[in-house]
Amino acid sequence: MKQGILDGIRVIDFTKAIAGPLCGSYLADMGAEVIKVEGPKGDPSRMGKPGVGAFAAYFTNVNRGKKSIALDLKTPEGKALFTELVKTADVLLENNRPGVMDRLGFGVEACKKLNPNMIYASVSGFGQTGPYAMRPAYDLAAQAMGGTMYITGTADTIPLNHGAPTADVMTALNSTIAILASLFAREKTGIAQRVETSLLEAVVGSLLAQTPLYLLDGEIPMRDGSKFLNACPYEAYKASDGYFVFAGMGTWKLFCEEIINRPDLVEDERFVKPADRMKHRPELREIIEVWAADKTVAEIVDANAAKFPCAPVNNFEQVCNDPHIRDAREMFIDVPLADGNTMTITNNPIKMSDFRCRPLSGPSFAGGDNDAIFTELGFDADTLKDYRERGIIL
Repeated sequence: MKQGILDGIRVIDFTKAIAGPLCGSYLADMGAEVIKVEGPKGDPSRMGKPGVGAFAAYFTNVNRGKKSIALDLKTPEGKALFTELVKTADVLLENNRPGVMDRLGFGVEACKKLNPNMIYASVSGFGQTGPYAMRPAYDLAAQAMGGTMYITGTADTIPLNHGAPTADVMTALNSTIAILASLFAREKTGIAQRVETSLLEAVVGSLLAQTPLYLLDGEIPMRDGSKFLNACPYEAYKASDGYFVFAGMGTWKLFCEEIINRPDLVEDERFVKPADRMKHRPELREIIEVWAADKTVAEIVDANAAKFPCAPVNNFEQVCNDPHIRDAREMFIDVPLADGNTMTITNNPIKMSDFRCRPLSGPSFAGGDNDAIFTELGFDADTLKDYRERGIIL
């Protein structure tokens, strides 16, 4: 397999938390040289459990494959170091609140003067403009304001957030797409543009099935467990040893005759049309769970998954040891760490036939690449030693 498709692209990753760093890691997986910029004491999220050796698992998963510089951007010397780095970059990725980069002297206009060819990518909670732009945000706030929490859970529960940080991950993916498209556009037009993504807009943009209910019909979608508002059977059902899902749309005859062995239901007036099945969802659920009561999840899935959409509701032991996920699709891989240890992390979900798109290593130590990068930029060893002794770099 060839080297990464982004070989030769230099990315300055001035981000923290999840969305920004994960975007940077996706770019590193594709071969970009991603330089993580940390404060003079390093990124606080380097600490934490669980971990391996000197590296926390959370930090490693979202900062894999990156180099690291650590410097004090509030000092003139730190600004001078960062200025020279900006001049060499193809992309600057940042996720500070609007205005922070301007106050540091590295807003869009200042950076464009230093490097007109650099794409400037901003990740934020609520966007760069609008009434909420200056609010701090994390995944939970975006899920709440964007609408996903309102429809997650059941009618008798409080609103629930997704178990995964979906706003962060979707924003990371959106940011990666925007940066890749901008690099492509730069090749075609010579224009290096400013792009921005936000957690809130990632959430709102994901509700493609629910939002039209309100926009077109004035109906407010409600929490309804694992059910899908436009299909049935389409939810989680109980077997003898756990839960599984059926996700059938437009396959009612096959479902009755070949899956649950109830051909009598094909013409049952309660279930003939999709709207009828949704109206009588509790009755259909009872029929399915009576059928499933003496069967294991594995028996149901193994017998039916090839001809009808169904799957087990897996716990994390099952996910991490599933031969399709773990082995065939290689979603968990071992990477070497800078301290000599090895950590198993989540692999990149994108697969390419001819170019590498996967992590090759964990992150560097905080500031571990200061000397190599700043020497390349023209700073001599004595200057770097002085800066280190004065706490300007780590």
